[in-house]
Amino acid sequence: MDRRNQGWLLGLAQLVFVIAVVGLALFITSFLSNTDDTGREPAPPAFGTRAVELTVSRPQGTAHTAKFDFNGVVSTRAITSVAPQVGGQILFVSEKFQPGAAVQKGELLFEIDPADFELSLERSKSEIAAAESDLALLEAEATLALTDWNELFPDEPISDLAARRPQIAAAKARLDGARASLKTAELSLTRTRVFAPEDGTVRSAALSPGQVVAPNQVVGQINPLGATEITVSLSPTEVQLLSPLVGRQVAFDGGGKPSGVVVRVDGELDQRTRLVQVYIKPDDPKSLRIGQTVTVSVSDDPVTSTYEIPLSSRDERSSVWVVEEGQLRQVPISVIDETATSLIVEAFDYAEGIVSLPPANAEPGQPVIVRNAQRGEPS
Repeated sequence: MDRRNQGWLLGLAQLVFVIAVVGLALFITSFLSNTDDTGREPAPPAFGTRAVELTVSRPQGTAHTAKFDFNGVVSTRAITSVAPQVGGQILFVSEKFQPGAAVQKGELLFEIDPADFELSLERSKSEIAAAESDLALLEAEATLALTDWNELFPDEPISDLAARRPQIAAAKARLDGARASLKTAELSLTRTRVFAPEDGTVRSAALSPGQVVAPNQVVGQINPLGATEITVSLSPTEVQLLSPLVGRQVAFDGGGKPSGVVVRVDGELDQRTRLVQVYIKPDDPKSLRIGQTVTVSVSDDPVTSTYEIPLSSRDERSSVWVVEEGQLRQVPISVIDETATSLIVEAFDYAEGIVSLPPANAEPGQPVIVRNAQRGEPS
């Protein structure tokens, strides 16, 4: 074979080798694209060819009112201090004026010895009598002086001094002062008897007969019934959910008439707890005690169209799966209330039914067979 033929055969062999290498590379690439990282064949499509059997619920629309329970504490917005307006020795202390006792408005709590005030009253009456006598005397003297003046000086006006006008004015002023002193003495005498200023419960008392008290000395405290409140701490989210809160009726556990109304809501968050203080006025505060803990139930505004669905039907994304034309479809839900076994949600279109227990790794469009929830048979 000559040199030309040898070169041609060598070139042909090289070409065949290159084609073989390229073909092998394409085969390896195709094989790797059809296997996972572990070298195994890829899994078949998630849906497969067999539909999943499951049960659904078909709830009826009903009206629902959500109720929320909170812990509340009975408190008072005001404390009335009991202090006599006059001083003296205590003669009498009522059995009702003891810590924990219930008192009514106008009920006698204690009495101060009135002897000094009775004497002051008599003294004021004497001063009035003396002032009236002095005034009468001056007025009589003025009449005589005017008669004498007119006889002596018929054409001249009498002077103020001769007519006793300054003296009469001073006497009238003394009489007015004596009368004012009498009213003061009468008022002081009435203040020797101290009465309950309003209905309430005695918070503290420190009095006994024989004790001497000073004017305006605090001798006890009363929790007024009208100031009794229930304080509840809510999160800003709860306040927003139940707004408007002021004027909303509530119920709570306890004796008497366990109901009330929200009267105030703090405009600021508690710096320590970051909660909002809500104040409730009870309809029957007599059955409550300051510091008592109660459970307060607040009802939200009623929602006219809701569904009650199994708790197990909700997935991690606050949605449910429904069946539509034999396939799964994911639907978001708006939860209104929740019980131990079910959810109360706003009504929505659930097509053929709500999946009671979604399958693992559920996907939209996944084929399903709906089984009857009562008999366990395919629908």
